[in-house]
Amino acid sequence: MNKLINTLAVGVFFILCSFCLSFAQESVTITTYYPSPYGSYNELTTIGNTYLATTTGNVGIGTTSPKSKLQVVGLPVYANNAAAVAGGLTAGAFYRTGGDPDLVCVVH
Repeated sequence: MNKLINTLAVGVFFILCSFCLSFAQESVTITTYYPSPYGSYNELTTIGNTYLATTTGNVGIGTTSPKSKLQVVGLPVYANNAAAVAGGLTAGAFYRTGGDPDLVCVVH
C-alpha cells in the first residue's frame, strides 16, 4: 500500500511540476531606439543573431564615432600567436601585430 501511495505521490509531483513549468515560460519583446534616447547603452546582450547598421551607418567597438563599416579601437598588441596566447588571449580573440603593416590577427 505504501508503494502505491509513494508512486502516486511522485506521479502527482511530476504532473504539478510540468504544469507549473508551462506557466514559467514567457516571451519578451524589446524595442530599442538608435541612437539611444539617453545617450548610449551600457550593455547589449543578445541570444541568437544580432544585426546592427544593416543598411547604412557604421559600427564601432571602443569608439563612439566609427569611420568605417566596422572600426575596433583598443586591440592588444602581440608579435605573434604564441605571444598572444602567453599574454592570456584565447582562441577567437583579436590582436594587432603593431608592425608595418599593422596586421589584425585572430588567436588560433
